[in-house]
Amino acid sequence: MRSKPINPVSLSVPHLLKRYGIENVIAPLETRTGQLWSALEGYEATLYPFVEGRSAMRAGMSPGQWLELAAAIDPGS
Repeated sequence: MRSKPINPVSLSVPHLLKRYGIENVIAPLETRTGQLWSALEGYEATLYPFVEGRSAMRAGMSPGQWLELAAAIDPGS
């Protein structure tokens, strides 16, 4: 929920990345009409899937997992 207008690019880019198979992206879910957000009583509403987990620093990641995270953040690394 936002009281300010949503920047469509901030939703469409992660949505397209997910659509093209980039699994490490948390993208907004589409509404029943295929939109990425909806106006709701003076607010802009966006829905994301629930992701259960812990932060990488608390969970303790293996060296391979850190490399995968780095590749997701910077594909050229």
